[in-house]
Amino acid sequence: MRSVTAVARAARLFLRRRAGRRAVLAGAAACGLAAASGLGWIVAETGLAARAAAGIERAAGGAGLSVREVLVQGRRMTGKDALLSALDLRAGDPILSLDLADARRRVAELPWVRRVRVERLLPGTVFVRIEERRAMALWQRDGVLRPIDPEGFALPPGDAWRFRALPIVIGEGAPARAGRFLAMLASEPELVARVRAVTWVGRRRWDVWIDGRTVVRLPEREPLAAWARLARLERAHDILDRGAISIDMRVGGALAVRLAPGAAARQRARRGGREA
Repeated sequence: MRSVTAVARAARLFLRRRAGRRAVLAGAAACGLAAASGLGWIVAETGLAARAAAGIERAAGGAGLSVREVLVQGRRMTGKDALLSALDLRAGDPILSLDLADARRRVAELPWVRRVRVERLLPGTVFVRIEERRAMALWQRDGVLRPIDPEGFALPPGDAWRFRALPIVIGEGAPARAGRFLAMLASEPELVARVRAVTWVGRRRWDVWIDGRTVVRLPEREPLAAWARLARLERAHDILDRGAISIDMRVGGALAVRLAPGAAARQRARRGGREA
């Protein structure tokens, strides 16, 4: 097998055959050519660059510098076929012909990819490191659920079933605000574990659905203080398990609780039984 140095020699001979034209071809020593950035050639002379590149690619192929494998790190949700299609690579392609910037751009356009690096590892490996988006909630719009990440980026609806345990976010413009709001709810771990959905109301405040049966109407101002107060009341009095269908916390320090039909009578009966 021809060495990497032979590739450089072949490229120089290719340029010399172009009589009457001058080109500057700079290479690196054999040890430098094994760097992760791949083989770098600088060709200066208008009109010669494309032909020089073609000659280098042919020489590289002859030296065994062709794509043999693709190593991927960080892929969970990104489909294998979609990734390979974006890279546009086939076994045996000259590895030096791979446009790293263009490959990165195409892979970055895949929906689950947040950041990506593409590198050449000579003689025949392409290494792809992916940082994928993290699903935080499900956005419900027009009857369709789509995963969203903490930045509000909407992900493919076909993947929603994988995240059915996540809370549902409802409301126009809600995804962009949901990340910060859900992080606020997480300040009360026991209570946030019971949250099934949140609704962005009137583009100014949130309703929180707990256990799928109680809606908590948080105020526009200082929702964190109201949420912390609700958590304290729940720990002390189990108010969410007393038949409440809504808890309105929008007016100052007041707490307006609406009970389900018959809930009040059942509570009075239980108290009467204890007193007897």
